Amino acid sequence: MRWLGFFLAFISMWILSQANINTQVLGWTLGCTSALCWMEAAHKDGDTPRLLMETMYFTLAALAVYNWL
Repeated sequence: MRWLGFFLAFISMWILSQANINTQVLGWTLGCTSALCWMEAAHKDGDTPRLLMETMYFTLAALAVYNWL
């Protein structure tokens, strides 16, 4: 799950860094999915600070998806 989260985060940042308005929703959606992967990994590890950080990132990325829609 961690490698999937890493690759999704990488693709998400690549898409978002292109500054193409037409692909912003896709970039933020991949960011949400990546954060969910990392949230699961943090929960399994019992790493509360990382879980909280990823929850914050997921929430803000979900808000960005909502704003772009």
